[in-house]
Parts: sequence; C-alpha cells; structure tokens
Amino acid sequence: NNAEQLVTALLANAANVNQYGTTSVNNQNGTSAHIDWTGEPRMAISECSTFLTLLLEHSYGYTGNEFVSLTGHASQTAAIYRDNIAAGKGFLQVTGPAALLPGDTIAIKYPAGQESTGHVMTVVSVGAWQPRANSRQTFLTVSNYPEILGYYDVTVIDSSVSYHGPTDTRAAKPGGIGQGVTRFYVSAGSVFTGYTWSTVNGSSYESAAGTGNLTAFGRWKFE
Repeated sequence: NNAEQLVTALLANAANVNQYGTTSVNNQNGTSAHIDWTGEPRMAISECSTFLTLLLEHSYGYTGNEFVSLTGHASQTAAIYRDNIAAGKGFLQVTGPAALLPGDTIAIKYPAGQESTGHVMTVVSVGAWQPRANSRQTFLTVSNYPEILGYYDVTVIDSSVSYHGPTDTRAAKPGGIGQGVTRFYVSAGSVFTGYTWSTVNGSSYESAAGTGNLTAFGRWKFE
C-alpha cells in the first residue's frame, strides 16, 4: 500500500529527508507537514496524526476541504482521531487487535496534561494469537495482570520521535515515518487489555484499565 511504499522509498536514498515535527498540516509557526509521494530525493515532515491525514488524503484523492467535510477537522490530533473512531465519525470501530486488517488505524488518547495528545498508527499486518507464556516481557513476571491470556504482535507504520524496537526501520536513526512492531495484549475472547510500545522485554505495559490511555481500533469508511 501507499504507506509501505513510502517507507521503502524513504530508506532507498540517503539524500531523502524523513523528519518528525510540526503539529498540524499548516501550523501557527508557518511550517507545513509535507510528504513527497514521488520523485527523488524526497522529503517527509510529519507527526503521527499529520502523517495519517496526509496518507488518507493521498490514498483516496481528497482535497483538504473534502477531508474537513468528512471528519470535521483539517488535521486531527491523535486524541481527536481516537474520539472520532469511538464515535464512528469517519471510521467503523473495530472490536480489537484480533479483528484488525491491513490499512486499519490504531488511535491512542493520552490523559490530559501530557505534551502529546496521543498516538496513531496504521496497521500493516497482525501476527497470530500467542499465549501469555510466550512473552518474556518484564511486566508479566510473577502473577501480574492475571486477566491477560495472550497477545498479538502488530506491525505498524507511523510517524514518531522514537521507534518500535530494534527491528524498526528507524532504529539506526530515530524519528520520522517508519515501520515497526507493537504488542497488544488480550484477555478471554480476545478482549483488549493493554499494549507495549514494542516487543522488547523492558517495554512498559500501558494497561487499558489503569494508565488512562484510551485506545480505539478503526477502519476508514469512506473508501
């Protein structure tokens, strides 16, 4: 898809610029989020939410005004993306990680007062369900979180200041658009319980019940 092709293209030429930054498509500082979808060399300047907005506009041929009419926002923050998915505005809500398909959106809303409103990611693929015992992540030691029965490793593409573990395409140069693997834990019936940023053993667990982070899984409905 367009996101995967972009990641490959950005890695192919050392002259390309892949930079994390800006807070909106046209922010108050005059710096614009921007992606060159073709050509060499290329430039990509984005944050997680501006990347998703530009990706949707490019993939479906929307103008900025058309995107506003569909979503009510020129460039949604991560928190707004999460709230819109939860409300069924622009997206069909997906029940959880087991039901995700390539191209779906994962949106996380952080508690108020943090520097960032949250994070959004585009799904590339979802691994098979794995039992809890297969995870060696530190937070699972002893008998913590007994509700967790298993997990799904989800390959995602996003724009981030950091990266998702050592296999991430940004591992050598953190920041910007890239592809990595996140882990989503579930209880009985594949009910989402929380996530870790990566599959690294020490990656911290963000419990859906305990951290205040609100996660929604969505599928763009205006295809």
